[in-house]
Amino acid sequence: MPISLDDITITSFPKLFDQIIDEKQKVGLKPIQNNPPDLLERAKLYGTQFRNGSWNWASNIWNRSAAGSVVVEREEDMRVEHRMLMLRVLEHILDQPLIQADATLGQKGSKGEMKCRLYCDAQFPDVAYRWQAVNFPGDPDAQPDAQLFMIPHYLENPNVPGKNEMLKVIRFPFHNYTIVVASSYMGEAKKGFLSHWIYEIYKRGGTGEHASLKEFTVKRVDGTSKNIVMSVWGLTGSGKSTHGHYVYDEKIAQIYIDKFGINPLEFISNQLIRNDDVVAVFEDCVVSPERGCWTKTEDVDVTQHAIYNAGMSPNALHENTEWDEHGDVSFRIKTRGASSSWRTPATSTEMSTHPDRSTWPCSSAPDISRTMLG
Repeated sequence: MPISLDDITITSFPKLFDQIIDEKQKVGLKPIQNNPPDLLERAKLYGTQFRNGSWNWASNIWNRSAAGSVVVEREEDMRVEHRMLMLRVLEHILDQPLIQADATLGQKGSKGEMKCRLYCDAQFPDVAYRWQAVNFPGDPDAQPDAQLFMIPHYLENPNVPGKNEMLKVIRFPFHNYTIVVASSYMGEAKKGFLSHWIYEIYKRGGTGEHASLKEFTVKRVDGTSKNIVMSVWGLTGSGKSTHGHYVYDEKIAQIYIDKFGINPLEFISNQLIRNDDVVAVFEDCVVSPERGCWTKTEDVDVTQHAIYNAGMSPNALHENTEWDEHGDVSFRIKTRGASSSWRTPATSTEMSTHPDRSTWPCSSAPDISRTMLG
């Protein structure tokens, strides 16, 4: 089916996509692999299994392409470069099957529930598998609230209009979809949907925050206890996961005893990690979009034992993570872009106490401590 540059608009792209799918099905082709159950087995063919049993994949780009990303709100903001990339994506889909992966951001029935659908080039099942693993289960038969089209191949991408930077990501916030081209970095799918989720939360009367979330009990001077929910605000790479996942145990407490003469375990208890990246704050509750964690792991050591134990788990899923002289996971070597994800880590009870809980009433945690990171 011929498609020209003049056919490409914000509203026409999803319609043209649906038309391509219909045309391919009519002639007996299978354009969509709908939530295939064997994504991990496919991905293992080009992944690396560490000695502890966990799996690692290498992405063609090791970080989010912020400089190559644009947000287009209205038709009048469309430029020829945007339409060129959108056309090349549709042309690629004419010849290439896609994996349809459905997931839900926010627990079902919560104020943060948003149905998401990822269409990913079938040559990259690890991206679809890991993105689904970190989120709540989706419904393949439901109409998605947001869609993301991920084609990790280079498609002779034009530059960002007016810049000497390759155009890789186009986000249409008011039309509920994102296009990612030339990057197999799973963070583009994760952050793409979270961006749509934050806007959806705003429309529902809440505010989406780039912050981690943890919960713990403190002992007051008068001997009474108080439950605290703490959010750690910060930009990407500023330490939200590092501080949000910081949990005191006997070994960490000993460091404080030696250096400061204080044992934090005498006044901090019931430590629970809730989320590491983005949360929604409503008047009556705080909502987490994800049931798992996906975080940077460069230079992580045993003093960050929650992240370290989970990252060393055989259940962890790695991206660009190094290996040591024994063929096992290593965070010692500085590897640009090393990341790990997990849902219910086997060796970190703090991180898996409530693996499927994503909403907490503000009434049960009246204080929200805030830490700003520069």
